[in-house]
Amino acid sequence: MAGVHDRGGRPTDEPIDRSGHELADWERQTEALSPQQYEWLSYYERWSASLEALLTEKFILTTQEIDQKVLELG
Repeated sequence: MAGVHDRGGRPTDEPIDRSGHELADWERQTEALSPQQYEWLSYYERWSASLEALLTEKFILTTQEIDQKVLELG
């Protein structure tokens, strides 16, 4: 059975390579969600949660500023 990461590819009977690999620098910088969050959230929720995590981690915005803007736009 195909995993979450294989949904965009062509159908195949080949098994999914689940072996680990060394992360590239860009991969280390973009990992912002725990595996549990990744599985629990929908596709677009993952995008917004990752963006919020990165914005707060880099001290660009606070969670309160983001929440306030969401209330204003809602």
